[in-house]
Parts: sequence; structure tokens; C-alpha cells
Amino acid sequence: MGTGAGFGFEILPDFSSYALLIHWTDLDAAENVEQHPTFRELADMSESHETHWMQCARVHGSWNGVNPFFPSAEYKGGPIITITRARISWKYMLSFLKAVKVTVKALQNTPGLIYTKGIGQTPLVEQATFSIWENAECMENYAYRTRHQEYLEVNQQWFQEELFGRFVPVELP
Repeated sequence: MGTGAGFGFEILPDFSSYALLIHWTDLDAAENVEQHPTFRELADMSESHETHWMQCARVHGSWNGVNPFFPSAEYKGGPIITITRARISWKYMLSFLKAVKVTVKALQNTPGLIYTKGIGQTPLVEQATFSIWENAECMENYAYRTRHQEYLEVNQQWFQEELFGRFVPVELP
């Protein structure tokens, strides 16, 4: 998937960063992903790469009509990773983009945010956010106690589809 420029949510793409989101059902394949020829090819073209292993703790919504994640972990505190994804209705695109500027400004100064990047399959229309937080409380403070929540409550018609997932960082055996 492509990524957004700037803080990660600009309308222009960041041609220096890309994201792979892989849902594994085979632990052996997951453990050996970095040996796979396609992964090696992508890694060889990159200055650096990071892998974040995680298990789903909670999810609702859909991604292209299905929910690809199944809760298999319990969040017991500490860091939490979120993936949000939405398909934006074209007729609300301008309103949505204006709101993004306001909510991203709040996000930049949010305590507890470790990392975030806007990712997506189709620029503008199918957008996702990958974020790592110090803990669930910090993430919830941003999601439910800032202008972000205000926009979500008032503008649900913006989204043709949405998904919100919480993930627990894990180490592979």
C-alpha cells in the first residue's frame, strides 16, 4: 500500500514509504517471510524496513466487505497498535479532507503516540491508518476526546465502509 506524505496524511503520496499488511494463518510461513523472494526483492530496494508482529485484540467493521481480522489476543496493558480503514464516499471527499487537517493537527500533539502513518490501497478513497500507542488510554483519549470524535459522530455519512482494529504487539516464537 502507498503512504501519505508529511506527517503521513497529506493528499500527496510519500513515494519513499510503502506498507505491506499481511494476515498470516501459517506461523511457519510468517516466521520465514523475510526469506521469501518477493520480500527479499522489496527489502533490497529499500534503505530500511520494519516488521511489526501483532495479534488482533478487538475489531469491528469491514474491509472490502469482509473482516479479515479475528480477535485472538487479550490486551493487558502496555503498547497497542491500531489499524483504522475507511472507504470515503466521493460526494463527501472535500468535507472529509478538510476534517483530516484538523484531526491530524490534534494527532501531532497527542501524548502517548509513538508512531503513525496513513496508508492506503487507493489514494483518497480507501484510506487506512497504522498507529502505535504507549497504551490504550492514550489512544482512546485521542480517538474519543478530541475533535476526531466530534467529526466521527457528526459525519458518519462520509464512509461507505469502515474498520477499526486494536492489536497487541507480539514476539514470534
